Amino acid sequence: SYDVELLHIIKKAGEKIKEVVVTWRSEDESKNKGGGIERYFRESKEMVLEISRIKINDLKGRYD
Repeated sequence: SYDVELLHIIKKAGEKIKEVVVTWRSEDESKNKGGGIERYFRESKEMVLEISRIKINDLKGRYD
């Protein structure tokens, strides 16, 4: 979640973040690390843990 952490640091520094339109093209599922509902929940859990880590680091002042 490097991108989430980077966005948090930029926003905390008072900089502006601009959204841009991206045309997404999904890759063939066989090239990815599995699929299905298990992957969805595994990656969701990982993201929640990473966001929690960023919040804890912020509370500890690591982004000041």
